[in-house]
Amino acid sequence: MIAQNNVTHLYVCDNVAPVTTAAPTVARTMGMKKAGETLCSIEAISTVNSDGFQILYMDNASKLQVSPVFYWNDLVSKRKVAATSDAAQVVAVGYNGTTGSIEVNNGGNYLLTIGYKEGTKQFNKRLYRYGQYTADATATQYEILNGVQDSLLKSMAKDPYVMFKVEKINAGALANALGTSTVSVVNGSKNIVCSEDMTSLIVVGTLLRFGTTGAGTAPVYKVASVGTGVGAARIYTLDQPYQGVTNATFAAASFESVTEGNYGLLITAMDSNRPFEVGKWAFNPLRFDVGLSTDFGSTITTINTYPAKGNGTYKDIATIEWELIGNRREAYRIAEYPLNSINTSLAANSAETYTTYTLQFREDSTNTIGGTADSLMTLMIAADQTDDTLTTQLDTIFGF
Repeated sequence: MIAQNNVTHLYVCDNVAPVTTAAPTVARTMGMKKAGETLCSIEAISTVNSDGFQILYMDNASKLQVSPVFYWNDLVSKRKVAATSDAAQVVAVGYNGTTGSIEVNNGGNYLLTIGYKEGTKQFNKRLYRYGQYTADATATQYEILNGVQDSLLKSMAKDPYVMFKVEKINAGALANALGTSTVSVVNGSKNIVCSEDMTSLIVVGTLLRFGTTGAGTAPVYKVASVGTGVGAARIYTLDQPYQGVTNATFAAASFESVTEGNYGLLITAMDSNRPFEVGKWAFNPLRFDVGLSTDFGSTITTINTYPAKGNGTYKDIATIEWELIGNRREAYRIAEYPLNSINTSLAANSAETYTTYTLQFREDSTNTIGGTADSLMTLMIAADQTDDTLTTQLDTIFGF
């Protein structure tokens, strides 16, 4: 079983310094013991003496795991990677935060298609969502995009979770800062409420920008109606449901009215909504393409942000840890049930991100008549990076 030696040993550790006792006694803590010694230490591994060492680790089920002996002179490579966040794909149609617009064709048939692979359905087939609008004889950029946006949102309304955020953006400059008033917004609702009476600045047709001052990629909404209440009781109704995060006191400094300029439609993959469960649903960023019908003419599409899977995130480390089944060395699996029999020993925590240390060592125990069959053993340590308590010690041990 040559391949069985080519295994990875992963230890997910709390933000606690390595122990200097005979062995760790607290879950998610580790120690490093040099070959021949009885106590763990935090000394640097010596390249001169070709030290052998073992990792001693107390797993989440309070069972002591002892790694094979790794020899420093068998080291092939080492690297340290700090945690990086996942990046959701963002595509702009028309104005992209810097340049661009929607080509206006009176009577034009505007069809926008989003093609994607959702990743959790059988066979992972390509799926589509559509937004369609037929312009009238006096079309405007706003009319076209608002119609396409409305159609898209309705086509996605029955999805099991929100896969895309679809928002209008505008190149227009600030028209009026809205003073000291804060605004209460609710995800999925068209109604907003200001803390002060803003009827002198906010009327039907006013374009409002949420999230920044000045042109860029912050979303804009047009006021469709103004209620009859007084002050904070007055309800302002937007043209589309608010798609940002619910906020009862949205800051006045990032809430403004806008002088209309060129429009764009910003489509964002909502990766944070995708189902993830260790052993059932893996995580990969959603990737999608945007297609435009011919009446969009010279309208540009821009990938503002490319999708990327982060390093050292909870989902990243939890998936690797489950695949290794707590370092029990089973090489192949599709699923193993009940999952709880595996998951009780797994240590990745959804509230943490990790600095990852990866060291590869040559493993030459597999010999053939013609010589040694090269194989590698990999040591991975995922260190909670709340602060540098553990990472400072690991830097010393491994020479980073």
